[in-house]
Amino acid sequence: MINFSFLSLTFLFLVSQNILLLNEEILILFCFITFCLLTFNRLSESVSLDFSDRSTKIQQTFIESLNQVEQALFVNSKTQQKFKNLALDFKTLKNHFVSLNGAIHNKLVVFLIKNSQTIYLSKLMFTQRLEQQTVKLLALLLSKKLHRIVLLRQFYVQKLKFANFECFYKISLREYFETI
Repeated sequence: MINFSFLSLTFLFLVSQNILLLNEEILILFCFITFCLLTFNRLSESVSLDFSDRSTKIQQTFIESLNQVEQALFVNSKTQQKFKNLALDFKTLKNHFVSLNGAIHNKLVVFLIKNSQTIYLSKLMFTQRLEQQTVKLLALLLSKKLHRIVLLRQFYVQKLKFANFECFYKISLREYFETI
């Protein structure tokens, strides 16, 4: 830097030659310049360290913010990729659902047909057995009624001796003999 002694000599020369007048303002200016020079010489290292600390802190925060922005962009790109994949997954899910629905529809028709066939077959078997049992019951009832009629007719012919019934009895005997 500028040598302090050289400045002092220059200042003294200027004052002695009355080039520079020493009044209050000049003295204040001289004090201020001296203060600035001494401050700069004495505090330059600490100010420089402070500025370098501040610059490293600013640089670190800038790097951290860039890293955070990079991470946010990376997460955002992953999310966008997932949304693209989600749309594709929904399309494939739709295709699978349509094919599954078609397969279920086809198999459901076959299942319902088989199920209705088995149900109708069992109902048909039940009605057939019911019909057979009804026929047997009707035949049994008719034979009982006929047996009672025969017994009553025999009672009327033999015990009460109605002429009408005796005539019918003889006619029926003739028919039996003719068939034999």
